[in-house]
Amino acid sequence: MPKFLSSSRCYCVPLVVAGLFNLFGTNEKPQDAVNRFIQVFTRGDAAGLMKMIQPDVVRDKEIRPDEVEGFLRRYRSRSVRLQSARIDRRFKGEDGKAGGFQATLHFRASVLAKKYPNPPTLEMTLLWGIQKKKFWLERPVSINYRVTTKRSYPTAAQDEAAMRFEAALGVLERIGLCGKEDLYLIGKRASGSGLSAYKELEKLHKKERGAKGVNPTARGVAVFLKGAARKEGGFLKTYHGDFKTSPKDRRGPVPWDMFRDYAQAAVRLAKTFERRGNVIGAEKIYRRLISFGRQILDEPGGFQFVNWGLTFEHIGAQQLVKLTAKLKSPDREKAAALVNLLARRIDLLRTAHDAIDNMEEYRSLKAAIIASRGVSDPIFRAWGINSLAIMAVRGAPADRRTTEAAGALVLLNDPVMQKVADSALNRIASDGGSGLRAVVRSQREWAKGHKVYGTAPRFQ
Repeated sequence: MPKFLSSSRCYCVPLVVAGLFNLFGTNEKPQDAVNRFIQVFTRGDAAGLMKMIQPDVVRDKEIRPDEVEGFLRRYRSRSVRLQSARIDRRFKGEDGKAGGFQATLHFRASVLAKKYPNPPTLEMTLLWGIQKKKFWLERPVSINYRVTTKRSYPTAAQDEAAMRFEAALGVLERIGLCGKEDLYLIGKRASGSGLSAYKELEKLHKKERGAKGVNPTARGVAVFLKGAARKEGGFLKTYHGDFKTSPKDRRGPVPWDMFRDYAQAAVRLAKTFERRGNVIGAEKIYRRLISFGRQILDEPGGFQFVNWGLTFEHIGAQQLVKLTAKLKSPDREKAAALVNLLARRIDLLRTAHDAIDNMEEYRSLKAAIIASRGVSDPIFRAWGINSLAIMAVRGAPADRRTTEAAGALVLLNDPVMQKVADSALNRIASDGGSGLRAVVRSQREWAKGHKVYGTAPRFQ
């Protein structure tokens, strides 16, 4: 996501629009272009807005007049009133001269739903480009509503989410997330790490990934299975866990989608082996997939590591059950028991995670506070702190029905809920030592500097 939001100085745009002027005059200033947009938008002038959009976009029919009319209707442009406008950032062109700019506009809008009686603010961040000394609208960076609400903590929905989190966590603690049930099916593994193979995969994946995934005969599949045969994965040496440990952490995220592509290709290769009668080759692949999942589970990377590790083990074990049933192998019962256990673990894990990650109307606030206190829990504590930081800094989305009716993201600013989240973060930072203080500070900064909520809207 391009980091358009900047801490650079902002310039206020005059709110009084001068009379008609040549929009595309060579002396036009960014403030003039913004004022012109305000005039066209609040007038509901679709034809005028079309004239402001990049000519290439209009010429290539990437956007039609009826779509622009729909855009203006959706945001009820004729009923909004300008509150403020500013130039956020100026860009330089390749020649070093002045280029386009980014601007943010705030409009007072009509009430969106009875449950949110306060008039919302429509916030639009727009990107302009320059071509032949003319400013053209390129696209919206973000469009959303903000509504101020005030509810008592905790709500019934927050209590319910907290109960689900604690119930799921309680069962997980009893059955365990990672036992030794899989080791028998994995068998003997080669010593060392599979990391070098996985690094090679990143290069191969760019070439081998197609519209239908990775071809089972691609070289990367053999490389993937070779790495999976090792006892260790070594992932955290190159990739970070759910969250970076500090701003200085240079490790990148785990390419989970890449590993999924190769796992799926490996299953297709094994199915080909089965059809050709090579059951030993197919069985070996399924056991390697379980081994790959175990590599991931053995590293303390957080929720995503546990989630994906269990998922890859489940894929391999499921296929192994089918194959051993055909062979009437004594391993079938062990494989079937593992499949059931893995399915149970995955369901509970995702139930607990959803309870602390569903921030609609601050629903996960109480569960996130409970998760953030988990001193010995490396899986959910970081996610709890992350959810608290987002709600404290950014607020929370409105309910789905209101968002769908508004045609844009609706964010709730609730001072009561945000204070609860902020206070919880402060307690964690003060009671948890320097390590946790750094985590809390890092998560707050991340929430401030990233577009946590929202979509990539168009003038449609």
